[in-house]
Amino acid sequence: MKSFLIIIGINLTLGFSPTNGVPITNLTVQNVHGNVVSGATEVKILCGRGSCSNWHWVNNVVTGGSKDNLCLNVPTGASC
Repeated sequence: MKSFLIIIGINLTLGFSPTNGVPITNLTVQNVHGNVVSGATEVKILCGRGSCSNWHWVNNVVTGGSKDNLCLNVPTGASC
């Protein structure tokens, strides 16, 4: 992958500012394995404050890229 392997977010605007318009709850991301090219972001999570909850992040392995320092409001149970 060239940009992201896993991207989850609430972005109902034209920019990259997450909104609270649609909550993402009770989400399970399981057994996602893959590589991204050097310079790509492995995982990106953008959630509005309090809009993402009860996530289960199980046995996911993404390699080759970088960690995203700009993930926002990552819920407990997820990894960015």
